[in-house]
Amino acid sequence: ADPRMSYLLVHDISEHGGAMGDIALALFKHCDREGFSCAVYAVDLPGHGHCGDSCGIFTMQQMVDTVREASSWIRNHTREGAVFTVGIGLGGEVAFHAGSGFEAITGTIANGILFPSEIELRPQVAIFQGWMGELLALVMGQRQVCAAALINFERIFDKVECLGQGSTEDSCILSHDSSRYEDSLRDPHSQWFYTVSSLRSIFTYHPAVAASAHGKPVLLMVGGQDKS
Repeated sequence: ADPRMSYLLVHDISEHGGAMGDIALALFKHCDREGFSCAVYAVDLPGHGHCGDSCGIFTMQQMVDTVREASSWIRNHTREGAVFTVGIGLGGEVAFHAGSGFEAITGTIANGILFPSEIELRPQVAIFQGWMGELLALVMGQRQVCAAALINFERIFDKVECLGQGSTEDSCILSHDSSRYEDSLRDPHSQWFYTVSSLRSIFTYHPAVAASAHGKPVLLMVGGQDKS
């Protein structure tokens, strides 16, 4: 029988679909507890994972299109099954926009959404949106830069443990998962270098539909240290 529900995992920047095995396992266990069948898929976004000569090169629109294509493939193979995208970090942003007005995607679970076209960003990131970012992309061409100059990758592997449902921020403990970070550094499919134009596309992307008009079920996840 076809799975009743399918999940498509969308990874963060520097990572790849294969790095999301812990999330896949958690989803399988959840399905088993609830007593229904499900399938979990993962995708390598453009410029990531098994990317050959195109590693570190992408546009935000290409990422959105990749998730939509994968979702359509899943929907075609499971017929009437629901397809939910699950995105972490950059993957959350991609998954959110991919689901907007797209029939094959039932809903989205996302963590780490920026909405750069609607929300003011930090100065060191906002610089990519203006003329200076455009000039940098032109001057640098296809030369790649280390994304760690802009992103604190160690914080990606922070984890928050709270005392239970309804806990306040004060009862949550933030810790650094150094083993996962070190595993990512050793992973041959992790991607650390990108063209400036690729990074800039993340912050200059303007979706056709505003976030408020998304129109699909969306669950946003935040950490215990988030002020929002």
